[in-house]
Amino acid sequence: MADVEASPEYRKLLDHLDRHRDDDDAWSVLGDLLLSAGHPRGELIALGAELDKAAKDAERVRQLNAARAEVIARNRPVLLGSDALLGDLLLTWKHGFIVTAEVPRPSFTPTR
Repeated sequence: MADVEASPEYRKLLDHLDRHRDDDDAWSVLGDLLLSAGHPRGELIALGAELDKAAKDAERVRQLNAARAEVIARNRPVLLGSDALLGDLLLTWKHGFIVTAEVPRPSFTPTR
């Protein structure tokens, strides 16, 4: 996996995507590159593309979200690093990367 991340093609794609974040074709190429190297982020990119296409099919969206959650759970150390820093954050993913992280609002029960 580290080999692909050190490749000039990978760096070039990331530089391009940094400037053109909505280039779905480039995201697809990056996903294929990572999939060919066995990196789980490639699978997340592919699942994200399928989610975009299936937006109006609630059952397919449910299946794809479950598949994405399974990929993340199975590859947590590679994708997220140390669990110690994550706690109960609510993560939003796009193209295999975290785009938002929210701290859930605690629910308090008033006591008198």
